[in-house]
Amino acid sequence: MIEGSKLGIAEYSREMQDIVGSMVERLSVAIGLERSPDLAMQFSELVLREDGAMVRVIAIDPRGPVVFLDEKGVAETSLLYPEELAPPCRPLSILSRGEIDPIAEAIREIGARETAQEWIHNVTGEPGSLSRSTFSQLSRWIDFYAPLAYRWITLASMRLEADRAGLKKSVRQRDIAQEHSVQFYVRTIDAIGALMMLVCSSKDRTWLQDMAFDLPWYSWTPSLRLCRERSFVPAIQGAIAASAFGPPVLERYLDILETSRTPLSSFDAVLGMTAIARKHPDYARLVHGWLEKRLAESEDRVFGEALLRSASAVLTAPHSARFFLTQSMGNIAHEASGSDVDVLSDLLLQSLWKEVDCLTIVDGYFPAILGITLFDVDKLEEMYPLKRSRSRAHTLKSIDAREAILRSATEHFLEPAATSRTVH
Repeated sequence: MIEGSKLGIAEYSREMQDIVGSMVERLSVAIGLERSPDLAMQFSELVLREDGAMVRVIAIDPRGPVVFLDEKGVAETSLLYPEELAPPCRPLSILSRGEIDPIAEAIREIGARETAQEWIHNVTGEPGSLSRSTFSQLSRWIDFYAPLAYRWITLASMRLEADRAGLKKSVRQRDIAQEHSVQFYVRTIDAIGALMMLVCSSKDRTWLQDMAFDLPWYSWTPSLRLCRERSFVPAIQGAIAASAFGPPVLERYLDILETSRTPLSSFDAVLGMTAIARKHPDYARLVHGWLEKRLAESEDRVFGEALLRSASAVLTAPHSARFFLTQSMGNIAHEASGSDVDVLSDLLLQSLWKEVDCLTIVDGYFPAILGITLFDVDKLEEMYPLKRSRSRAHTLKSIDAREAILRSATEHFLEPAATSRTVH
């Protein structure tokens, strides 16, 4: 990882472009193997599993990713090569150019590269127009490029941090570059969120947990890089990221909460812990007890009570939390607020994607924490509309985006309004 390095903006951009190229290459191979079952069979090999069974696989690299085949072709994938399988003899990464030519030819013939380029562009270039079907296709092959995607996320976050002062200055002064600043910001946040959701959609998330303990928690949490942008959907995506990292990071979040000096870091810690406990109910009572003890000591009583009330609603009354949230969003698409409805309507999704401040208290609750109940880490395609739409960067009201830029990475409360309170 390069967290904390001092690369310049140009260097960030170049490496991000290189990563996009690598993701396209990986995805092209995946599409080629799936659309050409005979080719997949040609490059597969039988390996012995420790229980004595033979398994047909294609290893991209000796350590993974790996494709599992059945009689119809590609069946499933894994990011890491399973330890219970004998090592592969012919991973694609060690084959000569001549040996790999049939795959390259198949990729050209079926247009796999063009498809891969379009899909990756929908995430990194025009993420605001990402549809549910494209997300599902990308998610199917996430094991082929998950570490690459996370590195892109890291670089994009660091580039945004390097750009942030300039973006805010452009918006404050309303200079000629303001519209470019708005579009750059919206696309970057949407891309970081979309790739994070794809990374979280991987069935094997143990590598995320392993990575978490190598990173500096004084300046990083699984959710913070999205939560600090101070907008509603990025905060929910941050919560989902926390739930993907899972229970092993709970105590790290508790440490953050106990040493927090700002509302934003406290909010982020409660958001992450609540999301993990929501996904892993066996930890709900433990987390709730931690939050009760710590938030009772909060110097800001209103803030602490709102955090605890919101977390409690998510963990003990999720259907009520969901109903409250959808009502507070303007009673849009009332069918989506029912406790027995799994899929949010496109109309409600449009409302959620507005640049609403995640650090706003409404009637004693943080809607962004209640938003944890809307999505499941195992059904992340539901975060995106059924149909492709125009990019958010083109349809978003400029005033909303400007406000989002100005409040991003800020941490302190102003005086509350009559029924709500926010941080600027």
